[in-house]
Amino acid sequence: MRKADDIRFRLWIARTSAITPLIWLVVALVLGVVSPRLDRALDIHTGISPDAARAMLTATGSGMIAFTGFVFSLSLLIVQFGSQALSPRVVPELRRDRFAGHALGAFVATFVFCLGATLDIGDGSSGATLITISIAFLLLITSVLFFLGLIQRVTTGLQIPVVLGRLGRMGCAAIGAVYPEPYAGDDAPAYPPLPDDAVVLFHHHDPAVVATVDVAAVRAAGARHDVTVALVPAIGERVGHGDPLLRIAGDGTRADAADLHHALRRAIVFAPARTIEQDPAYGFRLIVDIAIKALSPAINDPTTATQALDEVEDMLQLLAGRAVTHGDARVRIRTATWDDLVDLALTEIVQFGSHSVQVTRRLRALLDTVAATAPPERQAALTTHREGLDKTVAGAFPDPSLRAITQVPDRMGLGLSGD
Repeated sequence: MRKADDIRFRLWIARTSAITPLIWLVVALVLGVVSPRLDRALDIHTGISPDAARAMLTATGSGMIAFTGFVFSLSLLIVQFGSQALSPRVVPELRRDRFAGHALGAFVATFVFCLGATLDIGDGSSGATLITISIAFLLLITSVLFFLGLIQRVTTGLQIPVVLGRLGRMGCAAIGAVYPEPYAGDDAPAYPPLPDDAVVLFHHHDPAVVATVDVAAVRAAGARHDVTVALVPAIGERVGHGDPLLRIAGDGTRADAADLHHALRRAIVFAPARTIEQDPAYGFRLIVDIAIKALSPAINDPTTATQALDEVEDMLQLLAGRAVTHGDARVRIRTATWDDLVDLALTEIVQFGSHSVQVTRRLRALLDTVAATAPPERQAALTTHREGLDKTVAGAFPDPSLRAITQVPDRMGLGLSGD
């Protein structure tokens, strides 16, 4: 796993959406001050008087600030409607799109440059405004291009297949990053529990979610002090002020305890909310939320659920070949097992999609596909879900002829994922 400080920086960048526009703003402010001085130094005349240039810049700047407000009001309205069809938890993931930050930066930069250049464009005695007018024109063209791209990106980016595909790719990337080791036959060795007299460290800050743990740093601190460390909350769980955070056992718990406690606390990364990058289970959660919302009686869109199952299948196939564990004998981290993640990915979709022929057919195809590549030790969870699906379908389709249709895992006729 990545080092804790690196993850903290990435989380901060992801939450601080104003970084990119701020960079554009600073560059535009510098250009707005420098360009009129370059015009005077180079003395390249364009035939446009300073008064006319100031009028052009003033009109461009005032128009851009109103244009920026209109564009982002429209974008937020589109995102709001899109989130109602998907899940409100998906919106923060979509908001991290860098293109939107660059678009806002271009709009703000055009306004700031025009304002800065207007204040220092000349005293009316010189007609050298070529560089200033050229930069303003280029910024205006850039803003128009970003506007067209932003509208295209917002409208197409909220289409269900696009959103699901993006979440699926993020989930697969998280599985590869969090579980890099290949499966070797045993996810969680049965380590003995820590003794009752283990030292407990409590969370003394605002409530937050445990985003991830720098296992290497915890292991190094534990080896240095000859202690065993157990993380009380699982990754992705919320801890409140005063909740137990760590349990420490061993001969070194009393010696130089302050250094040990500082190192252990430093290795834990907190975030305001769960993130896919450090928590693959959250990727499953987001995709399943979209699927079960589509299966609600108010929406009744089983095709969306089958498209969600496409992404679930890809993630489960990748996960089947990975060791789903974080800790070892010295570092105990409670994490979701293979069975837990399969339950998370399938249980609710089976529950709410049992009356849909399309969904039940896709579920059977998914179970067959994952079972064909999963190791023998991981077949039991898939078998349990197949048996549960059979029982659920038997109750939902008493007619044997209809029930037989749900057994056919092809992609023709009723369709599965490509509708």
